[in-house]
Amino acid sequence: MGVDIAANIYITSQFIADASVSLFDFDIVSKHKNDVLLPNSPDWRVGLGLTYNHPEGHDVSVKLKHVPTYAWAAGIYRGHILSYSVVNVAGTFKYSASIAINASLSNALDSRHYEIFGGSLQSRRGVVTVLYTF
Repeated sequence: MGVDIAANIYITSQFIADASVSLFDFDIVSKHKNDVLLPNSPDWRVGLGLTYNHPEGHDVSVKLKHVPTYAWAAGIYRGHILSYSVVNVAGTFKYSASIAINASLSNALDSRHYEIFGGSLQSRRGVVTVLYTF
């Protein structure tokens, strides 16, 4: 069981602040004595962000996500995912009524971390997209 709560605060017509929290809990009804059953998710996580929307359709946002340490078990992979925080930056430049360029930088500060035990080390990632609307 869990709940996600999020709120946007419209500071002005151009600036929007956002915040979110996710809460999670679970109970094991039954299991084999040798099973290690975990949700592979923390009990909570939080996010904060700020977005600027330009009147001509451009925008830029900065988002922070924090995830605390939690236990992980899946097959032979068992351990703890260490706490991590990431900053994501994104923006869109509207070139014309039908063309826009979007760029996003996930984990902008290159906070190297694992999101699943036995998975890949997460690092900075950038993506640029050209959008055409007709």
